[in-house]
Amino acid sequence: MKFAYLFLFFFVACAGTNNKDIQFYDNWIKKNHLSHYKAIVIIPSVGCEGCITGMEKFVLENAAKSKNILYVFTEINSPKALKIRLRNLSENNIYFDVNNELQYWKKDYAIYPSVIILKNEKARKILLIKPSTNTGYEKLYEILVENDSN
Repeated sequence: MKFAYLFLFFFVACAGTNNKDIQFYDNWIKKNHLSHYKAIVIIPSVGCEGCITGMEKFVLENAAKSKNILYVFTEINSPKALKIRLRNLSENNIYFDVNNELQYWKKDYAIYPSVIILKNEKARKILLIKPSTNTGYEKLYEILVENDSN
């Protein structure tokens, strides 16, 4: 029985370090020299309409005061329409992935906004903004409050 617990512990401990999803984003973060952010929000143009609209609203309300969060819009169908929806917001922490580098092969990551949490300049956790969970928003608000106190 102890062997089973030891195996389970080893498996769980190693699962986080070999996670293909985190590695995918971590490689992109390193390639683009973005490790100074505390979080990166990936916002697809198509998918969960309410989730994407809600995140666009969050960006409009918070981008100017959340310089330690990068907002990335990907799978952009119409750059002009997106810029109009964002009211031509021109913050340095907004990135338009026009080459679809972050077009992701997993269904959940393709249709829901994702929050990539960075720690020690590496991607550590991926939270999805889904109707069934508020975890992603909670973490973003936590980072905003942390930013206000500095």
